[in-house]
Amino acid sequence: MAEWVRDVEPRLEVQIMDLSVEPNAGGNLVFAVPTYVYGDQAIFLGNPSPQELRTWLDSLDLEF
Repeated sequence: MAEWVRDVEPRLEVQIMDLSVEPNAGGNLVFAVPTYVYGDQAIFLGNPSPQELRTWLDSLDLEF
């Protein structure tokens, strides 16, 4: 999914955090994995379908 998002929306910075290496990396936002976070908000708990993720990406007003 991360590579797909990078391809679809290259203006976004996509990071994958391994909580077994950095248990506090997700702050208070991550309590289940996978969790998709944007800014300071959890967007998805679990993997969204490509269509759900595409709809969410399209809803962003990205100006870079």
